[in-house]
Amino acid sequence: MTARRLVEEERGSVLVLVAFWLPVMILFGSFVVDVGNWFTHQRHLQTQADAAALAGGDRFTLPCSATTDSNIETTARDYAGPSATHTTAPYNAQVGGTSALNVHVVLNSTNYFNETPTPPQTGYGDLGSPCAAAFLDVKMTESNLPWYFVGGRFVPAINAHARVSLFKETAKSGTIPVAVPDPGTVTAAAVDFVNEDTGTVLGSSSLTSAGGGAYNNQSTPVSVNMSGVVHLGAVMKLSGATPPPATLTCGQPLVLCYDLSSVNTSGVPSRGVVFAQGYPGGGYSTVAGEPVVKRVQLIVPGGGCSNAYFFYLNSGTCQLGVRADVAFSDATGNNRSVSATISDLNGTYSDTEGLKNVTTGPFGATDWESDGTGQAKYFNVPAQAGALTVTLSWSKKQGTARGVACTASNPCSGTWSGRIFQRTMSGTDPSSGPIKSIVLNEGAGPSPESYINDGASTTHSLWVNVQMLPALGYATGVSSPPVYLRVEGNQNQTIDCDPNRPNLRQELDFGCGPTYTINTVSGGTFSTDCSTWPTSNNSWNPPAFAQPWPCVSVQTGGAGGQVASGIEDRMIRLSGGTCPANNWTSYPTFASTDPRLVSVILTPFGTFGSNGNTNIPVTGFAAFYITGWANTSGGRVRADCTGDDTPPGADYIVGHFVRYIDTIDTGGGTVPCDPTSTTLGNCVVVLNQ
Repeated sequence: MTARRLVEEERGSVLVLVAFWLPVMILFGSFVVDVGNWFTHQRHLQTQADAAALAGGDRFTLPCSATTDSNIETTARDYAGPSATHTTAPYNAQVGGTSALNVHVVLNSTNYFNETPTPPQTGYGDLGSPCAAAFLDVKMTESNLPWYFVGGRFVPAINAHARVSLFKETAKSGTIPVAVPDPGTVTAAAVDFVNEDTGTVLGSSSLTSAGGGAYNNQSTPVSVNMSGVVHLGAVMKLSGATPPPATLTCGQPLVLCYDLSSVNTSGVPSRGVVFAQGYPGGGYSTVAGEPVVKRVQLIVPGGGCSNAYFFYLNSGTCQLGVRADVAFSDATGNNRSVSATISDLNGTYSDTEGLKNVTTGPFGATDWESDGTGQAKYFNVPAQAGALTVTLSWSKKQGTARGVACTASNPCSGTWSGRIFQRTMSGTDPSSGPIKSIVLNEGAGPSPESYINDGASTTHSLWVNVQMLPALGYATGVSSPPVYLRVEGNQNQTIDCDPNRPNLRQELDFGCGPTYTINTVSGGTFSTDCSTWPTSNNSWNPPAFAQPWPCVSVQTGGAGGQVASGIEDRMIRLSGGTCPANNWTSYPTFASTDPRLVSVILTPFGTFGSNGNTNIPVTGFAAFYITGWANTSGGRVRADCTGDDTPPGADYIVGHFVRYIDTIDTGGGTVPCDPTSTTLGNCVVVLNQ
């Protein structure tokens, strides 16, 4: 057999093999193409489901309502692409010219469209609405996907699934450099009775919780000797520690003492939040011929408040009167007069009114008091004013004083050397913190707030009844009282949240760059002991201090003027003007782009009680709508923008806590968020399936 013949025979074999394998290869090729086509459709269908879930989830708002559910459905179906029930959807049409009638979208249903029982293609399925379920679940089906090379045959269905859920926001960046201790987390209270002129503590007692933020030491009253005491103060000590220490001491971690505005570098106040006067039995005078003063008390004629010695109002005034026991030895009738002056310690309020000699009053013939008539008008003391002192003055046109005759043409007058005879507290955060009311008691009833401090019987059994403000909560309407954030000043709430920003002004403008996370608690102990971290966050470097950080540094040093300038910088940068629109009247709906909508870090009560460089635990995040900040030009505190709320001091930001769902990818969380919870905290939308 020749070589040529052999070659010809082999060629024939190749033809046979090709004829055999070619159909197989075509079959496999068509299968590959069809699988690729199926994969392309399935991948795009997944993209459509993801887009629907993310776009719909971004329409979550709080409080969640039927309108919210409707908005979520409309947006989700728009981004899911044209479907059997929404053929005109503007986005994300399925590839390959697929008919919209073959695409099916079901929301919040257990089953896909191609499963039995068939879920609804409009509205929501058996899992409930997004507001009720706190998630948006998107299931998509493409039916009757044709095979390319096997005519007449179809893939019955391909499915895709995506879900976004509302989680509690446990990690976040971009907050402003303010941490907010919650008064609702006060865990213990105590009282010190202090001689304010010497600083001597005359007696102390722990207070017992009566529930609902009420505390008292009625069962353990304090025996206080008023001998030689002119100004007695009741200093309140509050702790946020869990569990609290057996004995509260000013300057302890997580302990704040009030009047907070009067504390020294050790955290010890020079004034109490309530006051009692001490006077000599024979009366007090400073020069020859001056009338003598004994008891001085405050009265509430009825208007604005119920307690003359401590009141807490968000706004408005409290109507007060003064009653004084003043005896003139050589002047009678209209030849003598007594006036009272009430002034706050900030120098923003002062009023002087005459007192009328009311011979039928509790002090008898020497009773001088406000009665709301003529020259003896009542005082209208403003809310949020802090401590206000009561001083007296006198004049007479009879007798002598300092060896000089007093006449109608040359009357004598004096002020008892400016002695403080009484004091009231108009509750405000810089002074009284979370205290809503406090009453000084003796025995079974309120104290007279005025005691003889010489002779016998100078010891009294005193106790206080205290009510705390409620826990920080969300605004419930446009008329909800404002919240004041103390950004600078004594015991401020400022944090140094960004080591890459040189000062408070820039941190207020741009927010905190690092990501923070909630410092979880187990058995009353935080998972991270912030006191062990370096005092400077410039040293918080990975891997030992990897973000997110569960601790934040307290801002130290003065930053006078930076609060207003920082907020102004922020508003100008985000809105193009110093005073962007105040949309508080749009409550509860605010655009995520509203420059007045910010987030703050939450911390335990008392975290700002220590001095120096300290680190504090992060307990949460909350949204805050700014409705005012200070303009201090001319030395007067007023709102920077017309129509805004006026802060109580230059270093305050005013506003309201609001329910808020953070935008996707700005925070994180893994714990389901209850959108109806009254506890402060943000929710965040997360794509989790």
